[in-house]
Amino acid sequence: MQAKLPDINAALVRHRSAALAALKENDHHGSIVSFDSMIALLPEEYQIEINTEKYNQLVAEKKTITCTVCTATPLLKDIRLYRLLLPTMSQFVSNTEYIDVWYCTGCNEENVFNYEQIKITKFEEPSYFKVVPSPPSKRGTKNRMTFDYEFKKWFDIVMTEIEYQIGIYRADYQSQQSTGIPQAQEVE
Repeated sequence: MQAKLPDINAALVRHRSAALAALKENDHHGSIVSFDSMIALLPEEYQIEINTEKYNQLVAEKKTITCTVCTATPLLKDIRLYRLLLPTMSQFVSNTEYIDVWYCTGCNEENVFNYEQIKITKFEEPSYFKVVPSPPSKRGTKNRMTFDYEFKKWFDIVMTEIEYQIGIYRADYQSQQSTGIPQAQEVE
């Protein structure tokens, strides 16, 4: 990449150094500008989206429930629970009048709601989504210490995401280039 794209490589290195120096000097605006510049230098397919809502959805834990009929796993928030009155004999045996049921979004069959069927999925770290949150705002924080903590946390997320995308870009670029070394031929 260095031979064909020396200006981009040099600019990425310069902005990376500037972002780290700005963080050290508590120049939050300088860090943001450096990150924006690094993102702009990357080809479109490697660029990172800045979208707090989308990022929060990606990192949020997901709760699913498994259908006992078709094994579909809809999100728990997408199902609706209904209270079902049990027949008299079932009420006597179970010592309850009602049970909670839900209808599968895949097969539309009735399922008895059971907490043991709920599966909680959390994202694993490190995870790279090509999406990062917006930088924290000084106005939205209560004091300077909180803002510095939030900014450093944001800085870590953005820096690692950009570095990951640069790594993918470099690997893809290198795999597209010929090695220049003649391939060995089999001798019969």
